[in-house]
Amino acid sequence: LERVALERLDAGALLPTSEVRGGEEILVLSGALADGEGTYGERTWIRNPDGYRRALRSKQGAVYWTKRGHLPREA
Repeated sequence: LERVALERLDAGALLPTSEVRGGEEILVLSGALADGEGTYGERTWIRNPDGYRRALRSKQGAVYWTKRGHLPREA
């Protein structure tokens, strides 16, 4: 199931660790997002494969576009 959304994290927010089902792409529109791999500023495109585990957080807050569920594992 493919899902597209515009999401926002408030300053200091931390989302719990979750597994990305079907993969995801994230485009940071404002602020900055961080995960275990690094920090991503405005205009950064993030692509996570199906099954990737991550916990998003934002020190300053962020608005970002997401598309999830469209990158299934290849057999």
